[in-house]
Amino acid sequence: MSVILYDLAGADRSVRFSPFCWIAKFALLHKGIDFETEALGFLPKSDYPDPEYGKLPMLAIDGTLVRDSGAIVEWLEDKHPQSPLVHDSAKVERVKEIAMGGLMGLMFGLSILHIVNAIAPEDKDYFRTSREERFGMSLEDIAANPDARANLESALAELESELGSNSWFGGQSPDLADYYVASILMWRHSVTQKKEYDVPASIAAWFERMKGHFNGYAAAAPTAAA
Repeated sequence: MSVILYDLAGADRSVRFSPFCWIAKFALLHKGIDFETEALGFLPKSDYPDPEYGKLPMLAIDGTLVRDSGAIVEWLEDKHPQSPLVHDSAKVERVKEIAMGGLMGLMFGLSILHIVNAIAPEDKDYFRTSREERFGMSLEDIAANPDARANLESALAELESELGSNSWFGGQSPDLADYYVASILMWRHSVTQKKEYDVPASIAAWFERMKGHFNGYAAAAPTAAA
């Protein structure tokens, strides 16, 4: 079986920071599917397997191209039902809302200038223009939000409550809830190790376990600061 994940990369093509690509990678690892990654930048879109779609991740598996992390997760669950990605659907939805609905945007604000520093020079103008148009302000203004740190720490506290005394958000073993949170923390970890906010001890310990899971796949991932 030929499996290629098209993965967003920085100036150093070994640095893979996209949280959506990380969700796809964790899902493939969870399913026990061997895969290769192909590094792509934001540009040129003509290098993408589907230039018109123009976003990553994309998964090419035995001649089928699956676009978007959510679609990849659904496709894997349908075609490879072994080791289900969801242990408790209500828990996954709660964690997803905190992580993807709140934490991600806050992490973007605190990490945006680190991301700019990590991406390839030829991608910088595109990245800046597209994000500033989307948010209606400069990247510097996004990064300067005085409430970002407190709000992010609040979101992490909510996640700490969801984790409780468990080792994993998924209970006895990690599931999609863990991968939603880990993908966002790997986004930050991949572009900088600067401590600009406080992480609850239980979440920090969980993240270390998550990086060490799957034979240390995430722990071995290169970072822009390394």
